[in-house]
Amino acid sequence: MSENANITADPPEPEGFQRLGEDDMKDMGLDSPGTPGGSIAAQARAGDQPMAEAASDEAHGLPAGPGIAAEMPVEEATAVAEETPDHPVGETHDVKGPCPVLKEIDTTATQPEKGRALKNRREVHVICALVLVLALAGSAWIYFHRPHLFGLPHGGLPSTAEPADIQTPPDQASRSAASVTAPGMSWESRLQKVDVLRQVLLAKRAEIVRLRQSYQYGVLELEEEIARFIKRTGVDGLVQALKEKPVEFNLDSIQRRQAYADGLEKPLRWIDAAGEDLLYLQRRAFYDLQVRQAASGVGMDAHQREIDAALRNYQPTTANLAVGTAAALQPLEPMWKRLVEKSRQVVLTGAERRNQDIVDEICSGNLGRVPELSVLTLRSARCLAESQAKELFLNRLTDMPAAAGQKLVEWPGNWLCLNGFTRLAPETAQHLFAWSGDWISLNGIGELTADAARYLPAWRGRKLELMSLQKTNGIEYLAQWEASGGRLFVPAGIRQEIVAWRQSTRPVTPLRKGGA
Repeated sequence: MSENANITADPPEPEGFQRLGEDDMKDMGLDSPGTPGGSIAAQARAGDQPMAEAASDEAHGLPAGPGIAAEMPVEEATAVAEETPDHPVGETHDVKGPCPVLKEIDTTATQPEKGRALKNRREVHVICALVLVLALAGSAWIYFHRPHLFGLPHGGLPSTAEPADIQTPPDQASRSAASVTAPGMSWESRLQKVDVLRQVLLAKRAEIVRLRQSYQYGVLELEEEIARFIKRTGVDGLVQALKEKPVEFNLDSIQRRQAYADGLEKPLRWIDAAGEDLLYLQRRAFYDLQVRQAASGVGMDAHQREIDAALRNYQPTTANLAVGTAAALQPLEPMWKRLVEKSRQVVLTGAERRNQDIVDEICSGNLGRVPELSVLTLRSARCLAESQAKELFLNRLTDMPAAAGQKLVEWPGNWLCLNGFTRLAPETAQHLFAWSGDWISLNGIGELTADAARYLPAWRGRKLELMSLQKTNGIEYLAQWEASGGRLFVPAGIRQEIVAWRQSTRPVTPLRKGGA
């Protein structure tokens, strides 16, 4: 900047924005710091027509003259345009008015319309969610505390649901029933608590029955092992048999298991009596409540006292469900005689020792030799039912004892292959078609009796193979099961019989009048 500049006319400028002197302008290729008459816009206001056009170009960002701004770098041209004075130093600018000031726009000062709309939508969603939650909570409260508003009578009809349909956990139901004598309880709540307690007792009964069946099956399994031992060794004297440690241990286990199974009869009898009493009190109170709505003078105080006492006394406590200890152990002599008689019905195969080794491997978790199993004992059936296999190929089995079949169908697999069966006994068919699996193969059966086939329509499986079937007097049962959605694989002759049976049972459509 020139030393003759008037420092009082303008305030000192920052170092990066000082005015250019004459020497600086010459170094940049310009003749003077600015136009003699000031800026182009100032000269245009003085009335110069050519300059007015140049001012218009300047206002629109166009170059004022050819070759001036285009030859300068962008940064330098901008600096000259902003910092070059519009008038010579020492002269007063003839244009009055404020100079334009550039401001940085604050983007956070205002919120876009889209953001405000999104915020509004979120608020609406939150409000709708709160309203929905409140509505659901209110509906649930009304349903459980005012069921008559949904068309249900006060107390409703006594429920006859099975234990599998119980929705209330037994522990929670017991605690709920224990507080039945709370003051001010309505008849609706009191009868509901009676029903809940009945369902808890039914669930306990089912558990005890399963436990008793487990002990009884264990007794049968041990008795079978002893019978096979008697058949295999020829030892039929009790004194001599007790010298064998496995036999002595099995006899002792049979005594203890049978005594415990007999002791479970006590809690079962108590549950049956309690359930019947609760059901009687519930129905009697319910019918009197219905009569009271139509006639006056029906007292409910006696009902209330009896029901409250029953709800307190019939809780499934440890004392009420205690196992009977009065059951005596079964004497060994009658037990041994019965086992000797049972051993005479046992048929041993030539591969008895090998079959026993296979059973030991199966019960230890090794299922690799399952297809080699030729005799299904109670022990092998239990081990197979407890296995995690999805397919069982037991094609060397020719028969299945009823007790072993009942245990085997507890297996939760998919495909059971029994192609070694040549006949299907009715008791075996009853257990087999109660299995929950999908696929049964019985391709060795040549004849199927109606007594065995009548259990088939109730089976919920999807596939049944009877590719060797040549004769059956239960064709209607095969057709009924297939019509319910099952896939039946039979020879062509049996298929023709099924088709003929369906045609014979199809209702005849009467002819329309008028020859239509």
